[in-house]
Order: sequence, then structure tokens, then C-alpha cells
Amino acid sequence: MHPSPVPARLTWRGVLDGLKLSAPLALNSGIYGVIFGVIAAQAGLTAIESGIMSATVFAGAAQLLIVETWTRPIPAASLIVGLMLVNSRHVLMALAMRPHLEGLPRWKQFLAASVIVDDNWAMMMTKFEQGYRDAGYILGLALLAVPAWTAMTVVDHVLGGGIDDPRRWGFDFIIVALAIVIIAGRWRGASTLLPWGAAFGVSVVASQWLPGKGYIVAGAIAGALAGLLRRDPGGLLKSALEKPQ
Repeated sequence: MHPSPVPARLTWRGVLDGLKLSAPLALNSGIYGVIFGVIAAQAGLTAIESGIMSATVFAGAAQLLIVETWTRPIPAASLIVGLMLVNSRHVLMALAMRPHLEGLPRWKQFLAASVIVDDNWAMMMTKFEQGYRDAGYILGLALLAVPAWTAMTVVDHVLGGGIDDPRRWGFDFIIVALAIVIIAGRWRGASTLLPWGAAFGVSVVASQWLPGKGYIVAGAIAGALAGLLRRDPGGLLKSALEKPQ
């Protein structure tokens, strides 16, 4: 679907609209925070170090990669490359969102993009496609998620390691459940299967051949190219890359 001709805006009304629907996202972020907090504690990080990382980074996959490779001295070069690979999908997400932010000052566009995570991006894109034009919505969605993520990161430290194995509580399934919800919400008919299938197939094959997290980039690129090539004039990435008429 092409963006609305009405210029975008960013207002407190939009922030409040997003805040009203932010509780489920905050719950999800809190569970993610517990998982990260447990793994960070096992890696030797203190509660303060873990909390600061969550408050400033706010990216689950990136933070998990950091603590999983946490050694002294820190392998800075390989860590930076790994983080760029893991978070490369955000480039595509921002590209898809960009046409809907036309009319906003650049700093407001950056502000809205700075809080993108998988779940609030999916909700925001659905809202945009319905004609909604207030980018404050995504800020409202993140308003409770960030403190929930940060607070729950340190909860296991506070409890003295009471949650030593997130899998015992079923917390590991939250990642799969979130992916299923996002995929279901982004279904736009049979043409959607092409980019999804391309991303899935290429990432699975690439995981057997590429080192580290390279399969994420390979799958993302394959899905993006398939989305551009499919017979769907409303493809979001296609719209993002089209030149203004």
C-alpha cells in the first residue's frame, strides 16, 4: 500500500495513542529482559552493567551477542561486525517506514526510527497502512517497553539468581511466539509468500555455509529482493525506493 498523501506528524496525541496499547509490548520486553539478565549474570556482568546496557542499547539480539562473546580482552572488531549483521534488518525496517514519515523534519524521523524493534514496527506499519499519520504512535508503544526491558534485566540479580534457567519457565518460546504474531499480522495474501519463502530458504541454507550471523543478512537481502520483484505494486520496500513522481 502506498503512503497517504497527507503529511506525517508527530504529536503527543500520537504518543498517547501508542501508550494505550503498549502494555503487551512492555510484558514482552520484560520477559526478554529476564532472559538477557540471566545470560548476562552467567557471563559475569553485574546488575548495574546489565541494566546500563539494556537502557542504552535496547536491542535483545545485539545484547545477547555481546554477552555470548564476552571475554577479556573484548574482541572489538569481530563484535562490531557481528552487531552490524544482527541488526541489519533494522535498515530494511526503516526503509519500509520512511515513505510514511514524509513531511516530518529529519530529526523527528530519526527519533521515530530510534525506537524501532520488531513488535512495535509491525504495529506501526499496520497503523500506517490504515491511513494513520502520527509517528508519535511508535514512541508511545516504546514508552513502557524500554523501562520494562531495563528493570527486568536486573530482576534476576535482585532475586539472587532465582530464575537460573528461562527455559524451565517457557520464556525461550516467547521469541518464537513473537515471530508468529508478527508474521500473521503482516500477511497480505498469497503474494506475501514469495519474500517470506525467499528469506526463510536462503537463511536456512546460508546458516550451513556462512560464519556467525551472516545468514541473517543473506535472508534479509533475499526477502527484500523478492519483495521488490513480486507482482505487488503496493510492496512496502518497492514504495520506499520509488522516486517521487
